[in-house]
Amino acid sequence: MDLINLNSQSLKHAMRKKKTILSNFKAINHQVQSMKDDVFLTEALDLIIEARRAITMTYAAGYYRKFSELQKDVYEMQQSMLWTALDNLDKFTDALQEEAKMDDLLVDVIQETKFLAGKFMDYKVQLTNKTGGVVAACNKLLKSMEDGKMM
Repeated sequence: MDLINLNSQSLKHAMRKKKTILSNFKAINHQVQSMKDDVFLTEALDLIIEARRAITMTYAAGYYRKFSELQKDVYEMQQSMLWTALDNLDKFTDALQEEAKMDDLLVDVIQETKFLAGKFMDYKVQLTNKTGGVVAACNKLLKSMEDGKMM
């Protein structure tokens, strides 16, 4: 059950991280010529939070479930796939916790004028791809639990 406590702490960290990143984005958005909305960031950070909740629930549910050896192996593999996709997404957003790093990742400068353009769109595409991996892994694990199957 230590994994549940670890995931609970990770969930709390994700909630704090969301506040920090959205605050940093707001500060950067005020400094640029081409303002953008934070919907894609909010959705990705909300996904991290929800996936952390989901994985915590799957550990608790898995602890009390009766599995065949094969079911247990598949279940643990699905959890691992979610954990890996979630960890990749989480690490990808880590740099956004520092305003200077966010600026480097998202802001283009042309003749001393700051814009959210090319870098912003590149980051958004990469973030969207990573969120898709988390959604797919989470849905697969949760569907197998709902169906009562572990395959």
